[in-house]
Amino acid sequence: MGLDIESELYEGYIRVCVHGQHDSENMQPFVEWVAKEARTRGVSNVLVDLSALEGVYSEWDRFQAGTIVSDIWGVSVRAAIVYPQEGVSGFFENVAVNRGAQVRVMNNEQDALAWLGCRTDGSKGSTPVLASAHERLAK
Repeated sequence: MGLDIESELYEGYIRVCVHGQHDSENMQPFVEWVAKEARTRGVSNVLVDLSALEGVYSEWDRFQAGTIVSDIWGVSVRAAIVYPQEGVSGFFENVAVNRGAQVRVMNNEQDALAWLGCRTDGSKGSTPVLASAHERLAK
């Protein structure tokens, strides 16, 4: 199992899309990768699209993810996470925010971009892609 991660740099933020099977063992490497990508690209705003991720997060997974995100991203990364509405419980976000992270989980990209303070005219091509990257995380 593993995760396929694609990132695109736009003006003021990076958009990270994740595909594959949810695996709690890939959580920390993924969060570290996002932090490194944001630093490398010189941005703090990150839109993380998890809508294509397969599998279910247990409450323990959500707790661990919130802790990992707060430990690694802290205040250096401001992340809006897009996740299907039926999977949003608020628990992950509460854990991360209560530990100092700047993170919000939403069910659509337009709201996520608005929260990040980025353009929200509805078209992905509203700002040009300035750079892109692809990574494969496998356990």
